[in-house]
Amino acid sequence: MTAMPDELPDPPMAPRAKKRKWLGLILILALLAGFLMIVAGPRVPGMGLPGSPEIGQINLVSPIFSSEDLLACFHVADQSEKLKVLILRVDSPGGFVGSSQEVYRRVRQFKESRNLPVIVSVENVCASGAYYIAAAADTILVNPGSQVGSIGVIIDLLNVRDLMDKFGVDARTIKTGRYKDAGDPTRRLSEEDDREERRYFQSLIDPVLDQFVKDVAESRRMPEAAVRKVAHGGVFTGEQAVRLGLADEVGNYVDAISLAARLAGLDPRKAAATIIAPPDRRGLIERLLFGESARAGLFRSWGRKYSLAFLP
Repeated sequence: MTAMPDELPDPPMAPRAKKRKWLGLILILALLAGFLMIVAGPRVPGMGLPGSPEIGQINLVSPIFSSEDLLACFHVADQSEKLKVLILRVDSPGGFVGSSQEVYRRVRQFKESRNLPVIVSVENVCASGAYYIAAAADTILVNPGSQVGSIGVIIDLLNVRDLMDKFGVDARTIKTGRYKDAGDPTRRLSEEDDREERRYFQSLIDPVLDQFVKDVAESRRMPEAAVRKVAHGGVFTGEQAVRLGLADEVGNYVDAISLAARLAGLDPRKAAATIIAPPDRRGLIERLLFGESARAGLFRSWGRKYSLAFLP
């Protein structure tokens, strides 16, 4: 008599079940490969999501730390022969001074070279540098509760000297000019030095505010005195911004599309914007591990410590 084994072997897999198993594995691998191609593949600026070729859309939906992507998008818009109207969709708290001014000037250049209307559609926030850029448009549409304005300039200075002393850490600086280490967070400042350094940085940001006010007044066709009156750094609701002349109409994204369609001679009920996408230069690991919001938060927390910025 033969003893029975403790464990019986698995019954042979039916041919149909085996085929389904392989098909499922192939499908999973194909989906994974497609995902990696989308995430890792380099994107070049160009006409992205399809819509009406007569209506282009550029999205400004993050803090402004560089003008490169937006300038690339405007270059594409400049080359589009069918384009008749450009929508700038804005949801941004602002950013660095130079980058904001570069894009502002690019919007003006686009309008002059193509003689095409530019419409700004604000979702939640259009503040500081983002408003600087938006002011260059022909029409600004805002939601009633959007945050608009924040016309002002800021520079934050961090000092960790007391913290370094607590842990016995020392730092020495060798420099060639009086202000070469201005803003150095490791410096020990006397009250007189602190006052002088504050005056120095104030002398930098005051002229930038004048530039901001002048450009907004010129682009919005407002008296400079009226702009300076609201240039206290605070934001306004969309409705308040319209009353103050900082925006033109209360309207949502659909209203912006409808306006663009009418200007382009299209049926507003059938029109849709073609998204002009910027290049994505992040590597695979960065894209997988860090979203845009995480990267923006990192640069915001560090970047505004040492650069003049248009941030609320």
